[in-house]
Amino acid sequence: PTPAVDGNVKRVIARLRHITASVDGGEGAQAVWRHCAALVDPGDPGAFNQALMELGARVCLPRKPACGECPIARHCAARAAGAQDNLPVRKPKGPTPRHELAVAVVFRNGRCLIAKRPPEGLLGGLWEFPSGAVETGEDHPTALRRIMADAFGLAVEPGGLAAVVNHAYSHFKVTLNVYRCADRGGQPTPARHTETKWVRPADFSRYAFPGANRKFLPVITGAP
Repeated sequence: PTPAVDGNVKRVIARLRHITASVDGGEGAQAVWRHCAALVDPGDPGAFNQALMELGARVCLPRKPACGECPIARHCAARAAGAQDNLPVRKPKGPTPRHELAVAVVFRNGRCLIAKRPPEGLLGGLWEFPSGAVETGEDHPTALRRIMADAFGLAVEPGGLAAVVNHAYSHFKVTLNVYRCADRGGQPTPARHTETKWVRPADFSRYAFPGANRKFLPVITGAP
């Protein structure tokens, strides 16, 4: 008989018990768990948890809750106080982090270097163009020389800016600064990727690239 507390359940309990502290942590979150644990049916906890989640998903909506259709409206302390539209209280979201990346487009004998990400983690198993974060105080060419030497064992000379791509993920945003880089030699020895390949632009469609990479593919399909 343990409560299953998701976002819908937090909302229902916060209104039912008129919890005015933030449900995202601390006192408010503890109060939600305490009240929910006291309510859960020990005889059929699964059905109770499912019902509470459905109540939040279908009736006790984030905006304009359907109080007239709610089977427990007469027990709702927030409705009695006319405060149902103001609950639950959530922590204000901070600014979304943005990361500045430098991307290298390196050709050798008409083929472009791509690298495969490790299977675990964000974008696992996808192919991408060599890239890395631009460090504080670093310009893009300096960052690219460092990234290619440290992460790929290659010497390059950054040339012109080919594209600037902005892309958003669920919890952060990235700006990809894409540069054509002259190949100055070396054999790729990836430090953070599982493998590398030299690929003809005509064959890019055979590889699974992240969405951010696909945005600049049209401008780099021709070898320099």
